[in-house]
Amino acid sequence: GTDAALGFHPHNNLQLAFANCLEAMEAGVDIIDGSIFGMGRGAGNLFTDAMLAYYEQCDPERYHLVTVLQFADLYMEAQKESYSWGYSLPQLLSGIFNCHPNYPTNLLREKAYAANDIYGMLRKLPEANKSRYSIEQLEQMKEGHFSKLAAGAAVECSSSIADLCAKNNKRALLICGGSSVAAYQGKIANFIEASDVSVFAVNNPQPPLPADGVFFGNRRRVLQYFDQIPKDSEVVFGPEIHAGAEVNFALRKVSRVNALKIMPGGESPYPMVLPSNSAIEAILGLVQLGYQEIFICGLDGYSSNGPSHYYAEQDAVSVPEEITKQNAQIAHELKGTQQLAAQLGFTFSIITPTLFSDFTAESPLS
Repeated sequence: GTDAALGFHPHNNLQLAFANCLEAMEAGVDIIDGSIFGMGRGAGNLFTDAMLAYYEQCDPERYHLVTVLQFADLYMEAQKESYSWGYSLPQLLSGIFNCHPNYPTNLLREKAYAANDIYGMLRKLPEANKSRYSIEQLEQMKEGHFSKLAAGAAVECSSSIADLCAKNNKRALLICGGSSVAAYQGKIANFIEASDVSVFAVNNPQPPLPADGVFFGNRRRVLQYFDQIPKDSEVVFGPEIHAGAEVNFALRKVSRVNALKIMPGGESPYPMVLPSNSAIEAILGLVQLGYQEIFICGLDGYSSNGPSHYYAEQDAVSVPEEITKQNAQIAHELKGTQQLAAQLGFTFSIITPTLFSDFTAESPLS
């Protein structure tokens, strides 16, 4: 006899790893071995995430899938691009929620949501709409998600960012992610030195130029980069970022903005929903924090003709129709922001080469 626990490590050659594990557990096995996405040579192994999904449905108080999905979404998709195995996250979510796979596929493709956001949206998908995909239904889900987050989010300006704004005469430079930041790095540095501006990076806490702070528009970006945020950096959060983030990530200088509250009483028809592009949300956020003249570099627009970012972006947009869609949406939101600027008395302009030439500075960098 022995007191040693008995483990079971299944392979998935016949797609029976899951079923075999259930049988093994019934037979008295103590430990089952798997991997996220079933990662393994050839057909792979047991899907830890699928097994957790099953047990969560059996006992939701004891088993929780979202954390594993978060890891899978942030890190494992990139691994899967290099090493082909197993199934896909959209198919798993489709199975969990009994819905058309285009819903999770398109939510994941946008690279704008953390796993728990997608989980929450799919959970609220009406039963009558699950089996048939509808773009209108998808947009309703997204709008409902953002509106709920933004409805109660307050606008809070740290004392240090108020001082920074006053010191730099209410002028700021946003460093976005476009490859022009690297191509024009020297000229941007000269612009910063000559222009007396506060410098904020968008969604990346370590740009190639010194910055006073960073703006994060969604939770996915915070989860990707929180461990790279300098402790004394100004951090500006959009309304998607949960209220405890500054404590969880040990951040000292945090301001919060909400584009939906940029007009007192909501008199303006724009924005009706949060901007889809973080750079545009950052423009409106800086206005809420007191800035009146905003310059932008690296808002190049997406392209299929080479890297669109100055850094290795794991969430880079690569699907041609998605590139076209996102560029059109950015142009639409820039136009709305321009109209709002005339109402509120602020200005913004792009100083590096861009697809959005209607919004370039009078004297762009060249």
